[in-house]
Amino acid sequence: MPQYERVGSGRTFLEVVKQIKESVLQGELKPGMFLPSESELTQQFGVSRTVIREALRTLEQMGLCKVVRGARGGAQITLPSSKIIAESLSLMVNMKPEYSADIVEARRIIEPEVAALAAVNATPAQINELEHLLREMEDSHATDVNRYIEADLRSHIVIAHACDNFILDNLMMSMSDIIGQLIGDLSQHLGMRKSGVIHHHHIAAAIRNHDPDAARVHVLTMLSAPLLR
Repeated sequence: MPQYERVGSGRTFLEVVKQIKESVLQGELKPGMFLPSESELTQQFGVSRTVIREALRTLEQMGLCKVVRGARGGAQITLPSSKIIAESLSLMVNMKPEYSADIVEARRIIEPEVAALAAVNATPAQINELEHLLREMEDSHATDVNRYIEADLRSHIVIAHACDNFILDNLMMSMSDIIGQLIGDLSQHLGMRKSGVIHHHHIAAAIRNHDPDAARVHVLTMLSAPLLR
């Protein structure tokens, strides 16, 4: 367990955050490990409990720890999650609708290459899951909108995982809330659901056939339709 330098009562909680974050980056603290108790941290850093609690809240917001309640609880180190970015990005777009055009442009740049990588790297299990989701979309598009939306969004997530690139996968996950909103809005129209099934059929076939060029083209075609998927 790392030992921390005293920051003094006049220093801010950000000094505490900085030292703990450095311990994580240097591998001294690993996911699953618990930080010392509040009282121990208070003594090590030479600050009040209020400062320690503010630091822990900040680390939790950054995705570097979670507070576990109970007798064996405490502040546990975690891996940062794309969920935090997704929630912030979704909030920004909802507050600033003019950012929607930027999301469309970003998707047209990123998703075709993600699909191309998926066509190269997808495992048999991921291809089977993609085929299953395509059948879900086919079976539900005319009668069950919610089931269709869930399968559609899940297919985007499977393709992101299948690209086997940590950064692109997490980048796609950070946009998943917004993509889900777009799919939900557009899928209220039966015509869009029908075209969605056709597009996803072509994309799934390209990935199944390990054809990155076809996967890239079909995703770009889908995202360039008059009404964005």
